[in-house]
Amino acid sequence: WSSPASGFAPLRCEACPPGQYQDHEGATACKTCPANTYSTHGAKHLTDCLCKPGYYSPYFNASTGTAHPGVDCIACHGHELTEAPARTDKCGSELPVAELCDTHTQGTCVDEAPPAIAWRVCKAYCPGGTAWPKAKPTFWLLRNVESTVGDFGLTRFQPNIIRCAPTIACTAHNSCEREYTGEGCGMCVFGYFQDKASFCRPCGEEQLLGMLLVSALAIFMSIGALLATVVFMRCKADIQFKQLALLFAQSHLRTLKDCTTSLSFMRVQRFARKRVMLNCGEVGRSLAFTKDRDLGLVFRVDDRHVVHVAGVMKDSPFLGKVQSGWRLQTVNGRRLGDVRTEDEVQTFLSSCHPPLRVTFLVPLQKDLAQRHDKVRKRHGKQTKKVDATKVDFGEDRKMLVIMIGVMNSFTQVAQLDFQWPPIFRMMANIAARLSFNLDFFHPECSVELEFTTKWMYMLSVPYAMFIPIGISYSIVLAITYYHHRYSLERPEFQEKMWLLRNAFARVCCMNAIVMLPFHYEQLLVPFSCITRGTGLRFVVASPSTQCSMRDPTYRTMIEIASVGICICGCFYGTLLYALWKSFKWQNGS
Repeated sequence: WSSPASGFAPLRCEACPPGQYQDHEGATACKTCPANTYSTHGAKHLTDCLCKPGYYSPYFNASTGTAHPGVDCIACHGHELTEAPARTDKCGSELPVAELCDTHTQGTCVDEAPPAIAWRVCKAYCPGGTAWPKAKPTFWLLRNVESTVGDFGLTRFQPNIIRCAPTIACTAHNSCEREYTGEGCGMCVFGYFQDKASFCRPCGEEQLLGMLLVSALAIFMSIGALLATVVFMRCKADIQFKQLALLFAQSHLRTLKDCTTSLSFMRVQRFARKRVMLNCGEVGRSLAFTKDRDLGLVFRVDDRHVVHVAGVMKDSPFLGKVQSGWRLQTVNGRRLGDVRTEDEVQTFLSSCHPPLRVTFLVPLQKDLAQRHDKVRKRHGKQTKKVDATKVDFGEDRKMLVIMIGVMNSFTQVAQLDFQWPPIFRMMANIAARLSFNLDFFHPECSVELEFTTKWMYMLSVPYAMFIPIGISYSIVLAITYYHHRYSLERPEFQEKMWLLRNAFARVCCMNAIVMLPFHYEQLLVPFSCITRGTGLRFVVASPSTQCSMRDPTYRTMIEIASVGICICGCFYGTLLYALWKSFKWQNGS
């Protein structure tokens, strides 16, 4: 209330008009409310001054979920709560243009600096009063970021709002469509899976069938890997068993070869066209051609009337230019026609006059073999027969394991957020198609798991692979003990035990090398963060987990990943030590 200064009696008290207030009795004037606020008629306190629609108070009270009144209010159409239009946002045509961000309708544009045209899209809308800004559709309010301590000892906050991906996932007021859930609607509810474009698709019969097939394949591969590991260790520990296994494989391969050779007539042989030139001088030096007009070539005509070169005489002008097995096509551009015997071919050749331009068809496979023979003779190398019993695929296996590891590592490096050259991206895509990808089905369609639980399961896969390896080692160890139960002290048994331990260590190393890229990918999940909004970083694989030690989920992930990195470091330190000892042993020191 205010009492106007007047000497006339009696004195009157008048209510403060809208936009003003007075909290003391007997005052002679009203106080003006803070900027961008309003008050009703007869406001008695500063807290009666509320924010106008389109504005908000920066002093947020988390316990009540409202903002503190009676302070200067900030515009919702400012730079912090708006963003530049995307390519799909067409301000002024498809999206309406307004002066304030005060409605929850989707796609409202404001002019940031009138009269110039600088369109901005509202990320939030402010109802006014003590309400905190609310996210508009296609946007999500992540956190309220503390900025500074302002008036009345209160802490100022700034809403951190981001655009959802995909945009159709978010509705107004931080709510999601029925298919989406989680922070920023970045995850799918149970019964839906996320495709490559981050859209949630309903799980259907294809996903169920795919999961059943993958499960059956996993069981089959587990049993096969167990048996293969048992055979591998037994072959490495027992030379006689290795020889029996090789003889068994050779017998079955020989049977397969006999079956395939019966179909060899179906092979298509390819030829290359080759032209041979003989001038008059070269033809004239041949005595046989001078007397009988014989070029010194022996021909064979098959049932299809194809003329084959069967041999070349020593005094033939074609010696060194034509080889057996070639097919005669034309002479001086003339075709032989339907010849049936060698005499008809010789008669045709004798009717041709030099210089001669003779065209042959040369078998490609035979020509390639001749090139290899020439290369071997040039370098002084001779072809050796290979004994199947002495073939060692150890180097090929090592190269295959190394190649798989390199391709997986190459794929993971390409996923880092850098400006890679186009050729690097293309090579990374090729490596991704050829490398292992263990996330090839959608388990969320069958089992409802939280991200942390799923991540821990995927993290334990490499360690679980050692279980069948240990079972295989135990089986081979039991078989070895059984066969030598009466001669445990003999040197042969001790040698087999040493070979068995060596084979077990090699299998463990191969498993570690193959699973290394996948394991490191899971270990680096907590350290792979992305900035979303202003000053907030979240785990890329889990949009609801903030990269901050104050987040209990993130703290647990960091602790588990640190333990895993320490285990990997100890393992590879031991491996390097073993390699160094092996090097010293091979050098006799």
